[in-house]
Amino acid sequence: MNSLVNTLRMVGSLEHALDGHLMDKPAIFSALSAVYWPTRSTFPPLVSLGCFSCPDNGDTNSMIDGATAWAISWDKPLNRHRYWVAEQATNYSFQGWAMTDHAWADRLVSEDDASNCDQSVNATVKLITKDNVVAILGAMNSPCALAMVPLTKRYRTPQFTAGVGTSITQQGSEYVFRIAVGATGQTKELATVAVEKLGHYKISVLYSDDEYGASMANGFKNAMAARGLQLASFESFPRADQDFTGQLAKVKASGATALYSVGAYTASALIAKQAKQLGMNLQLLGDTGNASPKYIELGGDAVEGAVLVEPFTPADPDPRLQAFSKRYRDQYGRDPDGWVAELYDTVEIIHQAVAKSGKIDRQSVRDFAASMKTPGMFKGILGDWSFDASGEAFFPLYKVQIKNGQKTILTR
Repeated sequence: MNSLVNTLRMVGSLEHALDGHLMDKPAIFSALSAVYWPTRSTFPPLVSLGCFSCPDNGDTNSMIDGATAWAISWDKPLNRHRYWVAEQATNYSFQGWAMTDHAWADRLVSEDDASNCDQSVNATVKLITKDNVVAILGAMNSPCALAMVPLTKRYRTPQFTAGVGTSITQQGSEYVFRIAVGATGQTKELATVAVEKLGHYKISVLYSDDEYGASMANGFKNAMAARGLQLASFESFPRADQDFTGQLAKVKASGATALYSVGAYTASALIAKQAKQLGMNLQLLGDTGNASPKYIELGGDAVEGAVLVEPFTPADPDPRLQAFSKRYRDQYGRDPDGWVAELYDTVEIIHQAVAKSGKIDRQSVRDFAASMKTPGMFKGILGDWSFDASGEAFFPLYKVQIKNGQKTILTR
């Protein structure tokens, strides 16, 4: 929390630092970690995590002629897995774009904010003042994404984030878009499957005490309340904790038959293991934060039977999705997950914004995303996308269950 407060305090002084330092050439996306450079100079750059600032004078020709960089970068999470996923997903996305345009070769550069919100803001400023980007993909965690919103709003730069913290899209900005289904949407669907399909009415919630954890936990609490149901228990834990026996004792005493754990998948896997060690027989529930293959790897037998919501699963037999998964698996030796699919589709949204407008500028990208108000206007790997007026994304979610260490689809 102190880090976030300090970051927000920095914004005022950083805004002054930005004035007078915007470059003449635009970049399309900017992000914190991976940067890709095209081989021809007839298109400007794409940057993903901190993309701002392109000329506001409407001089499209100068933008098209400028030699710039398509760039994408990401923040590093608590472990390297998510960082690698982000690099792979953005690289894969640009390769798909390259195959379409027949004009791109990429070179990877890296800038890592270590999931530190102060560093996220500093990296964003660098991308604005030195890389002159026009769109941002990031940050990928809720507190840092929230800290960036005042800057992207101030400089009218579209910000695409997978952070699910509720407050991200409640800051009055027309330039922030959530590329993941938010806390309200996820938890409503999770509550539905828990009650209607699995038949559980006494459910406990154990959540990390950060923006992500609180948003998801309260969303689930509200979804259950809308059904006239109260939670069996509602407990939080510090994000860095590894011993959950105290909270689990309260869950056991509550008589809960199911447990929704919210936090990093590493924490959720530990919670599952410790619950099993305590002899607790609970139906485990999880959101997209637990949809990573690492959750199954770390949790082992303890997560068998867990039910999760997620935006993408390689278990879908759809030939188009199977082809997508095979290409990714052949290249990276692992299945794509929801983060990969979300990033892949977002890059294509920005691609279409550029292609349809004939411009590479911030407002064109923002306006195209904002126009996606009706499902079917954009169809990607995740299905039919739409954004509401606040920038919340909508697309269908899978409900999957872990059986024999593999995911099987319950419903979508």
